Order: sequence, then C-alpha cells, then structure tokens
Amino acid sequence: MRGKKKQDSTFLNRLFMGISFAYLLLGILLVAIPELQIPYVCYGIGFCLIILGIILIVKYFLTESYKNLNQYGFSIGVFLVILAVCSLIKNEEMANNFPFYIGICVLLTAIVKLQNAMDLKALQKPAWVVVCAVSVFNMACAALLIINPFEDANYEVALTYFSLLFDGITSIISQSYLAFSLKRNAKEASRPDPDLGAKSKHKQGQDSSASANASQGQGPSVSANASQGQGPSASADSEQGRDIKEGTDAKGNSDLPMDVGSASSRFKKAKFWQKAKE
Repeated sequence: MRGKKKQDSTFLNRLFMGISFAYLLLGILLVAIPELQIPYVCYGIGFCLIILGIILIVKYFLTESYKNLNQYGFSIGVFLVILAVCSLIKNEEMANNFPFYIGICVLLTAIVKLQNAMDLKALQKPAWVVVCAVSVFNMACAALLIINPFEDANYEVALTYFSLLFDGITSIISQSYLAFSLKRNAKEASRPDPDLGAKSKHKQGQDSSASANASQGQGPSVSANASQGQGPSASADSEQGRDIKEGTDAKGNSDLPMDVGSASSRFKKAKFWQKAKE
C-alpha cells in the first residue's frame, strides 16, 4: 500500500511538472512569435488534453488502480477528454476568450503552489513564506485575467503572457524544491541516531558491569560464609549429639549421666543385696 501511494505521488509530481513546462513553453512561443494565431494554440491545447486524458485512463487500468480506494485517475482522464472535445468544437469562442481560460488554468496551479507552501511549512522550511507569497501573487493575476477589468486589450494580452511565464517558472522551482526537501527528510529519518546508539552502548556497559559485580562479589561471600561459618558449627553440633547418645562428651570423657533405665536397674540390685545382708 505504501508503494502504491509513493507511485501515485510521483506520478502527480511529474504531471504537475509537465503542466508547468507546458505553461512556460506556451508563454515563450506567444512572446517570441507575436504572429502566432490563438485559434491554432487552442487546437494544440485541445489535442494535448485529449492525449493526457487517454494516458490517465490507460494508466488507471494498467496499474489496477480500480482495486484500491480513492483513485481518481479514470474520472480525471474522462473529464479531460470531454473538456478537450468541447474546446475543439467551440474553438473560435475559446480563442476569443483565451485570457479567461488561461486565468482559470493559472488559478489551479497557483492553488497547488499554495499547498506546496503548506507542505514546506510542515517540513519546517523557511522558504514556505516565499512560495506562499508567490502563489498569492499568481492567484491575483489569475483573478485579474478572469474578471478582465482592462479597457485596453493590450494590457490583458501582456498579463496573459506574463502569467504563463511567471507561473511556469515558479511552479517548476517550488515543485523541485519540495521534492528535494522530501527526499532529504527521508534520508535523515532513515539514518541511525548517534546519540541513541551511544546511550544504548552506555546502558549495555552498565548492565555488564553490574552482572560482573554480582558474580564476583556476592557469590564467593555466600560460599565462604557457608563453608567458614555454618559448616563447622553444623559438624560440631552433629558430633556433640552423637557423643551424647554414646554417653561421652565432646572430649571423650564419660562423665555424662547414664541412661534412666540402667540407673533404675542398679538401684534395684543394690536394694536387693542390702536386704540379703540383713
């Protein structure tokens, strides 16, 4: 899914760059060739829109975008084809209102540049202010072309040519800078953090030193206590108990009291011999 999204974003970036180059090329042709007839330009724009719409439709089915949600390549392609056919049918009217249609196109690309400015702001790039100001200026030019407040047609034509050139150049620059910023952020995100690695190594060193202290300090002391303190006392107690049962003390003397049964039998024998003497 992530690969699909990346491919879609790459295609949209290329599409926007292609439109920007088309604006720039059209502006250069209109400025360099003043005798260029606007109806022929409208015919060329119509055929380009048809080709672009067909490409979007074919790409939608080749990439199996119909299996995923929120994929509008097919609908956009159909819209462009229908728009191109209508422009070819009404070519004369489109040529007469050429600045109006150019104003709509410039307005759309200016809105895209405004979104680029917001993306650069999210990436914490100071250049977002410049891109935002440029997009607002392009939207103002597009609004003037759509409203057409000029009494002299020469001003309208000059603004049309200027809008095409300026919008094409600024769109190429802003889109290229945004793509460069995204790639740079992706590389920085994939790069390992040296501070985090140092912290993990320091923590591992502390854990190893603690385990070494535990194995070298506590183990021998416990065994020493067991062998030096508890061992002799336990053996002495066992020997004393055995000597008590045998009637001797720890030194081998037999001064300990005899068993109760043997003492009573001796008393009875002494009493019997005393009576016999009497």
